[in-house]
This record gives sequence, C-alpha cells and structure tokens, in this order.
Amino acid sequence: MKRNEKTPKHQSRTIALLGFDGVAALDITGPYEVFSLPSYLAQGRTMPSYRIVLLADQAGPVRSASGLSLIADASWRNFHGKVDTLLVCGGPDMAPLQSNQTLLAWLRTMGRHTRRIGSICTGAFLLAEAGLLNNRRATTHWREVARLAQAYQTVTVEPDAIYVKDGHVYTSAGITAGMDLALALVEEDLGRDVALAVARMLVLFLKRPGGQSQFSTQLQAQAVEGQRLADLLSWLTHHHHTPLTVEDMASRAGMSPRTFARVFVSETGDTPALYLEKLRLEHAVRLLESTGTSLDITAQECGFTGHEQLRRAFQRHKGVTPQESSLEPITTLEGMKVPPDYDFASAPLPDILVVPGSADPAPQLDQPDLLKWVENASRHCTWTTSVCTGAAILLAAGPAKGRRITSHWMMRDTLRARHEATVIDNVRYVVDGHLVTSAGVSAGIDMALWLVGELRGPEHAREVQHALEYYPEPPYQLESTTSPNSPVTLSASR
Repeated sequence: MKRNEKTPKHQSRTIALLGFDGVAALDITGPYEVFSLPSYLAQGRTMPSYRIVLLADQAGPVRSASGLSLIADASWRNFHGKVDTLLVCGGPDMAPLQSNQTLLAWLRTMGRHTRRIGSICTGAFLLAEAGLLNNRRATTHWREVARLAQAYQTVTVEPDAIYVKDGHVYTSAGITAGMDLALALVEEDLGRDVALAVARMLVLFLKRPGGQSQFSTQLQAQAVEGQRLADLLSWLTHHHHTPLTVEDMASRAGMSPRTFARVFVSETGDTPALYLEKLRLEHAVRLLESTGTSLDITAQECGFTGHEQLRRAFQRHKGVTPQESSLEPITTLEGMKVPPDYDFASAPLPDILVVPGSADPAPQLDQPDLLKWVENASRHCTWTTSVCTGAAILLAAGPAKGRRITSHWMMRDTLRARHEATVIDNVRYVVDGHLVTSAGVSAGIDMALWLVGELRGPEHAREVQHALEYYPEPPYQLESTTSPNSPVTLSASR
C-alpha cells in the first residue's frame, strides 16, 4: 500500500496524536487546540477541517507527566481509521516506548501509509528508533539534541530549529514548539489566512522569531540543578507496583535513608512513602476506570497489600471510596475528554484556583453550584486566577467585581459593558492583589510562569520557561498593530 499523498480539498483530514502514560500534556493539548480551531472559526460553514484522535496503548485514561489525565479515543494496536497525519508526542522518559518492538513496527507501517508523520519534543527518539529519521534532518528538545545526535548518527540533528520538515517527516523542538509545528501544518493545508486566524485566537506567533538556542544557553546549568532524584522518579513511574521500602529507594538514589528522606521532601513536597502511595493510587484509578478490574486484582497490580489498603488510600486522598470515584469525563470544546478528580461536593479547597475559559462561558454563568464553589474557594485560597474567558466566571461569582482584570480580546468589551470591573487592554495578564487574570489562551502560560516566580522565585520560573521552550509575550499585533505592553502589576486594597 502506498502512502496517501493527497487529501481531497473538502474532506476532513484525520490527525492522530500518539500519547502514553508519562507524556508531556502540552505535547497533546497544544497541537489539539491548533488543529481544532479552523473548524470552530468556520462556524459550520464548511466540513470540519480536521478530525483529531488521541491514540494510546489502550483506549481510556492516559496520565501525563504533570498528573493531568486525558482520555485516549482508541488503541493504536487496533485503530483502523485512515490517518492523514500522525504526530508522536514526547515525554521525560521515552525508553519504555523505544523498546516496544510492536509499536516500532506499527510506526514504520504508518510512516509508509500516512501523508505526513512527525514528532513533538522527545517523540523524535521514537521515530529515530523506528528508523524513520535515517538520513533525514530532525530536531528535538534543546536539552536532548546532543543525545539524539549521539544515539542516532544517521540523523542530521538541527539543534537550533523550532521545527524541521524533511520530505513527509516533520519534527519539532520541545513542548510548546509542537504548537508552532501544528500552525505550520495548518498553513500548509488551509493557507496563511486560516493559520493566522488560529494564531490570533490563541494569541501566538504564526512564525516565532529565533531558534531554540535562545532556551539552551542562559539557564542550562540551572535547569540541571535540583534534579538529584530525576532518574529515581522516572524509574518509580514504571516500578511503583513492586514491593519497595524507603531504604530500597534511598539505595537506588545513592543516598543514606536520612539524606534521601530530606532531599525527597525538598524536591517533591511529599515523603517517599506518600509519593509512592500516590503513584500507586493513580495507577489504580486508571485501571478501575478503563478495565473494570476487581478491587483485589487492582490492588495487587498496583502494589497495594490488598483491597482494604487501596480503599483507605482512596478515602485518604480523594475523600471517596473506589466505588464512588467514577465521574463522567469533561469534554472540551475540541472534543478532548478529561476525567475530573472531584465534583464540587467533594473537592478540597485549593491553594491556587485556576478558572479556565471557553468559547461561550454563558452556560457556566447559570450554574449556581459552580459560582458558589468558586466564590467560596476564592475566599480561602492564596491565589485566585483565570485564563481567557474564565474572567467572566470570576466576575459572575464575585471575586473579580470592582477589580482590575483582563480576558481574551474577543470578550473584553462584553465584560466592560457590565461596569463591574476595570478591564485592561493590550496586556498578557493583570495582577490585582491576589487576583490574577490572563488574556487569551497562551497568555495563561505567561500567568502561570509569573505565579511560579512568585512561589518559587524568578530563577525557577525561568527554568520552567526554558524547559517548555516558551517564548514569553507573543506580539499583540496579532490583534492590533501596536507592540505589546509589559504585563501590568497592580497593587490591591483589601
């Protein structure tokens, strides 16, 4: 069977994203947003430009490296739909995937049958292992370019590229660069005007200036600091089900038990025993949600001594029993499914409240339970924040009334017309006391980086920014011809 070279002009293209437990969440959600927006912007005037499917080893929950769970639509093992473009997402530890011979054979088959195949971030290692990058140019996350070049010497690694196209094979640099690649593919398929409209909605560069070397020089040494347990934590992700003691983990980390316990709390915020229990519980939740396995078998497979220990862990961390834990997944505007950890009745009060946005927040404004919970949570948490049109919910619930706020550029006039808050234009985020509101979509990353700086210090925030390969403050001329103002920090009177 020959590779499909063309897709009819008016036919939806299927974009398949390959995920796995331990994937970088933004490697999936970033491109997912980009590919979904052309259809949203068309407002039903044309057939959807893309059909997006998330594939994993099994259909069901996929736990990302950050802890966010996503719902895979199908297993790559038995997915028989026609795929136009396959993108392999990355994560901190690709080794288990690189040794999966069945997956590698499937990728080689897909490389022959899809119009385009590519990778995001460290997903390049999987393409290289499958032989799909032999005698091709490629890139990956700036921290990994040297390792990719050393491990796969038939690959010409371009360390400064945001993304590389070589024939029908595409590779991107780290994490947020996956959105740059997705925008390039949209422009390739649908034209510059559509790609620019998508970039404008997401408040992104259509083509960002500079290469990824901007991320790899200034803070590379600092980015390595504080990683004494990185290898151990990666190993625990795949071995938490085995019998383990603190002494076992300390030995593997090359430390005395006393030093290990102190370093572990410092770097993770949890004791070794608590961290291990959380890992096992996350695995148990995925099994119970996706397979219907009994409590006894689930407990055994996840490293618990029995179903009673599993039940107590559920009660301790989630406030419910395993039987009560099943909640319906939330479906995003783009169709991605995200399983919630709690409902409003059982959710603990957060330290930081983040209210996300949507294309139309009006339905949420008519949900008294939601507004009441947001109001109560904001009274008790350290920071109350919103992303994009989430500011409308904060305004309706009360925390944003009489305050200085911002929102997505399409929502600001609507909020201003309510005369309940001072709405600021041409900024990425606004800080008013302990209320922080961000502009559209990608500005939420700027806001989160600012919060990391407040909580952990500016050096740590810069490390995170470099790890994400995120270029701060994209140009606001995507919505106007003016250059971006600096973020506004406002004092608050409480």
